[in-house]
Formats: sequence, structure tokens, C-alpha cells
Amino acid sequence: AIVLPKGDSMEALKPTAVSAAALLLYVVIDTSCSFFNRNLMSPNARNLDFIIFISICQQMFAFMASGVLLLAGASRVSWGQFHGNLCNLFTMAVLWVLVALCSSASTSFLGVALIDVVKAFAPLLTMLLSMLFERDEQGMPLRYSCKVFASVCVVVVGTIMAVYDLSQSSPLGYFLASVATISMALLAVVTAVLLSGRAGAFDAINLTWYSSCLSLPVLGLCFAVSTEPSHVFDKLSANISNVGFVTISAFSNWIRALSC
Repeated sequence: AIVLPKGDSMEALKPTAVSAAALLLYVVIDTSCSFFNRNLMSPNARNLDFIIFISICQQMFAFMASGVLLLAGASRVSWGQFHGNLCNLFTMAVLWVLVALCSSASTSFLGVALIDVVKAFAPLLTMLLSMLFERDEQGMPLRYSCKVFASVCVVVVGTIMAVYDLSQSSPLGYFLASVATISMALLAVVTAVLLSGRAGAFDAINLTWYSSCLSLPVLGLCFAVSTEPSHVFDKLSANISNVGFVTISAFSNWIRALSC
């Protein structure tokens, strides 16, 4: 639901065209990654059932990429900035871990179309949470017009109607997808608060670096207490192509996170 700006000049249409292109790109990336992850973890395909390890690889990509940009002087980090916002940064890291693990795990229990139905609620949840926690330049809670709410509701209803008769579902799958969706909405709000300028001089680069630094230990702990260490390296060493598939999966999911 894109409302065209007033006026008939091409200049007036440029912002809308850019937004539409960005939205289309995100939908393509998100859907492609969902299909890829589902096929990657399917028993009939690669059956690479080590979601935590793949998420660790994904965050390693984020850590190295943002680190290179920091070394190039594109952004700055400091202990004071990190320590002063540790609670928000750690919350952001934990939410990212929940999104990554629950979203990937849900593909083993739900069809991709049903996962997209649950994800369709993410914009609505994000808007509601932003009204509670975000503030505008005057310090007032954010507000959205009725047209925006109606547009989001149309997307949700349309998505549900498109897949109402599908049976590729399980309670665990819905639970995992719901946790991922709620965490995604909270993550968007926490990120917006940190990028607003009131919490310090955060930008996309140093925020990614801080988040990856904190989420890697959390993922490492999850990996250590899981059953993955007993078989992940055996599967990787058994077939060198598995290493390539894990690398592609980690990189593609990282690109999906960036596009979001």
C-alpha cells in the first residue's frame, strides 16, 4: 500500500520508487533465504541440522565486515559508548539471537508460506511497540495515521487468506515463528532508539559491531550446551560441499538481516 505523493513530476515519484524497490528487494531476499534454509535443513536434502553453528558463522561475517569498516575510519567505537549503553546493546544481541535461531528452526516445522503469515504481523507489532518506547523530536510518543494501520492490516489479512487452507504446520513451528516475529519487532524498536541519537553517536556500522561482539558469546554458550558439537564437524568434514552450503547460508542470512 504505497500512497503516491502529490504532483505529477518525476522528482516527486523518486522517493516512492526507491521505497518500493527497497521493499521488493527485501521480500525477494527474505523469501529466498526461507526457501534455502528449509531445503538446507530438510532430511531429503542436505539435512544440516546445526542452526546455532550457522548463526555463529553469520555473526562472524557481521563482525569482520563491520570491523573492516571501523579500521577504514567509517565509524568509531569507544568504551564509554559501549559501557553506557550496555543494557540496550545486550538486549539487542539477545533479540538478534532469538530471531536468528527461532526463524531458522521454524522452517523445519512450517511451510515457508505459513512462516510469512506470522512474519506479516511484524510491522504491526513494530508500530505498536514504537508508539510505546520511541519519541519524536519534541519528545512525544510516535503516532501513525489510520491509513498506515489500515495498509498493514490489509497486508496481514491478504497473507492469511492466501494460505488459509495449507496444512504444513505444527504447534512448535508456530511457537518458534511467533517468538522470532515478536523478537524482530522488539529488535527494530531497540535499534531505532539507539540510532535516534539520544543514546549516543551510534550508526549502522558500530551498532553492528557491538551487537556481533555481544551475540557471539551468547551463541557460543547456546552451541556449547546443545547437541550440535557432537555432529557438526563430522558432517562438515564428511563432505566439503557442506562447508560451502554453510558459508552461503550464513552470508545470505546476514544480507537478509542487513536489508531488514
